[in-house]
Amino acid sequence: MHFLRFELSSGMIASLSAGASLAAGIDLPACMETVDPVPPPLRAALLADLA
Repeated sequence: MHFLRFELSSGMIASLSAGASLAAGIDLPACMETVDPVPPPLRAALLADLA
């Protein structure tokens, strides 16, 4: 099972809603990954959850 927690300020959410790009990453010695930019369907799903 995996759990992600996003702590976004209201300003960050407003920027995303206005079209700002979104990147995500994992910074652990055993797992270094970056998704930049986050694919549009995933970005849209996150925005829907934040609405």
